[in-house]
Amino acid sequence: MKKPGIGLGQLKSRGLEFREEKMVTKGFGLFDISKGERITVQITKNAPPPTNTSCTVSALTGAAWSPQPPDGGTGGFTGPTTVGAQVNFGILFNFVPAPNPPAAGAIEFYVVTISGTTGPPFPQLVAGPALTNRTYGFTVV
Repeated sequence: MKKPGIGLGQLKSRGLEFREEKMVTKGFGLFDISKGERITVQITKNAPPPTNTSCTVSALTGAAWSPQPPDGGTGGFTGPTTVGAQVNFGILFNFVPAPNPPAAGAIEFYVVTISGTTGPPFPQLVAGPALTNRTYGFTVV
């Protein structure tokens, strides 16, 4: 006995499309997100001591941090519920050489991982030298 409901084939025959809603990357630091999707920003620091490496996360435009991610920590926000709305932030990484550099061959870097409540996580390696800035943008689709 067939269960009531509409299948994908019937949707397409009626001119309707099924779209799985999940966060997807649209390029370097650009993402499409679902309405009200929870976004997590994890900043992982790989800087062997001694180090002066640090990062600063900017204010969020288009949404509110809850909480704002600290240097080497995790934070996030909930996306807007209006299609077309945008959320943006930046992270400034400061790769200042330590007075006593780390052991030979040691590399100081960060990994910024953006993940939503749906879809895979998107890690990004950030390495110096000096000041390095990354911007991230999210559009509700």
